[in-house]
Amino acid sequence: MLGFRDGITKLPLPTYDLWEMKNGISTFTCCSVFAALNVVSEFAKLLGKEKEGGDYKKGAEEIAKGIIDYLWNEEDKYFYKHINVKNGQILHDKTIDASSFYGIFKFGVLPIDDPKVIAAAKTFEEKLICKTQVGGVARFENDGFFKEADDVPGNPWFNTTLWFAQYHIKKAQSNKDLEKVTQILDWVIKHSLGSGVLSEQLHPHSGFQLSASPLVWSHAEFITTVIEYTRKVKQFIK
Repeated sequence: MLGFRDGITKLPLPTYDLWEMKNGISTFTCCSVFAALNVVSEFAKLLGKEKEGGDYKKGAEEIAKGIIDYLWNEEDKYFYKHINVKNGQILHDKTIDASSFYGIFKFGVLPIDDPKVIAAAKTFEEKLICKTQVGGVARFENDGFFKEADDVPGNPWFNTTLWFAQYHIKKAQSNKDLEKVTQILDWVIKHSLGSGVLSEQLHPHSGFQLSASPLVWSHAEFITTVIEYTRKVKQFIK
């Protein structure tokens, strides 16, 4: 990971994104590599490998700087889906993608109260929440996978909607701040099958489950969200 990086941006070299669709230097991948290098730095130090630990830490810091320098859209207040470097030029994919916002706070690239995170959250809400009776959050703008309607950015997915709940958990300062989280958890339960099975995505108007079902990822994000929620509630118990 330390060596597989672009010489200009210091970011990881192009790979396929989280959705296995586009090749580039994606924000989500950069965030996950940032976190991985930080962790391996700590492991190295525990094993007495101070130099290697310092190298990994420096690599993580360079990636964090590169994310801000090259993947943040200051004008529109969001993190790019991905970039590519060709002939020394930076080419931007300006699609607003839920995974880009998620990666920034999930892997701790920026603190939850950073102005960029707050601004990106607002863009996330404006562009990716499906404004239908069903609601939920699309993966990214103009997502054509199993697309069922033209009045939404894409079909609502369980995992992206749960990411939004995890954002609210992380920034909560009181039990009242967790109301949005309980609403999302109730939404997931409402749209699950009678057996409790969660699919990949939903029809944006009928709420009918679409695509792979059950999807382990959807269930994993639900469990993760519930665990994070209960831990946060305990913090507020005095």
